[in-house]
Amino acid sequence: WRWSTCDEQAFVKTESIHEFVNGLKAYDFKYSPEKLIYVWAIGRPCSPSLDHDFILTCINASRGRGKVMMEAYLGTAETEAEAREFVQVNVIDRIRRFREWCPLSIPSTGMALGNFNQVPILSIAHHPEVDYKHYLDMQMNFVANDPSCRGLGLVGYWGSYYADDEMHRWSFALMRHYVVEGRTDMLSDAHGFRYRPDHVLNGDFRGTLAPWTATGEVRTDSYDNFASKSQNRWGGNDGVGDTFAVLVRGEGEKSTLSQTIRGLVPGRKYCLQFATFDVKDVKANRIAPRQFAIAATLSEGAEIDRALSWVHVDKRVKGRYAINDGVARINLHHIVFTAKSAEVGLTLDNGTASAGEELGVNFVSVNPYFAARALEGGRQ
Repeated sequence: WRWSTCDEQAFVKTESIHEFVNGLKAYDFKYSPEKLIYVWAIGRPCSPSLDHDFILTCINASRGRGKVMMEAYLGTAETEAEAREFVQVNVIDRIRRFREWCPLSIPSTGMALGNFNQVPILSIAHHPEVDYKHYLDMQMNFVANDPSCRGLGLVGYWGSYYADDEMHRWSFALMRHYVVEGRTDMLSDAHGFRYRPDHVLNGDFRGTLAPWTATGEVRTDSYDNFASKSQNRWGGNDGVGDTFAVLVRGEGEKSTLSQTIRGLVPGRKYCLQFATFDVKDVKANRIAPRQFAIAATLSEGAEIDRALSWVHVDKRVKGRYAINDGVARINLHHIVFTAKSAEVGLTLDNGTASAGEELGVNFVSVNPYFAARALEGGRQ
């Protein structure tokens, strides 16, 4: 092999950092003529002399060709202001500390941002009201504009194989915008992407059904750690996603939830997503994967693109982490549509469910869809 990667070192684990530095020096002495050594690190340097030694050892490895890759996988926040503060602390302040402690390290330092957004496989898109495309753009924009990041050696993503097709295309569009073209404005501005589009509200049914309109037997409910266990909203989410609506199928009429999708631009594509599951399975920690009988209906103001729409049924026995094992599985519904009017009616119903079934729904979101089309000025 021509290279080695060491994944991963946490600055707060000082004893481990000390042992790693000694080990890397011994390894590099023996193998650096043949191998490139890249080290992945999390957190912010916190022990001056020890972490200074760590940084220098990493970048001086491989005869000065070593690299330190900083990981910053940022889950969404409730508000844009909170999200911006989160980026400042977890991206910019880390690089600033590197620059302060070891100025010559910056060309050999990289920042890996998270772009994984696939519920239930692995996702840092915690809040359904947030458009993660805008949030990822915000992170890149901070790096492109803050003086602390000037001369940064690398920038990129971890988790692309846990990102959906739209996020793949958006991630590389951002790379072209910032890295290839060297621009410092937000690409989201050219597409009208916002942090919180708010086309649909209360997608996790947090404490109330409002502003949804319900018919039949519908209630709110919750289950501790449901979002992290069954949906793998990763990284600690303080209960976000543990709440949901329950549609019960009685002997009579079906149960429904309805809301008007607002603020749409006619002629533009949008993506509706939501998760469904069996509430009894959730509370029994029972794995019984199947397609759950909750369907979405859009009013005549929307034209569904069947080629881009799908339902993912999570049939895994084991999840990505131990916390995802032995818990109920979900469906993820992904519906791409073209808006024909500024408002479109959305109805979720359990009309094909069996009597007595208690089916849950949450993570309801509507965001502008990044289609493969020419941008302004002929850029793709």
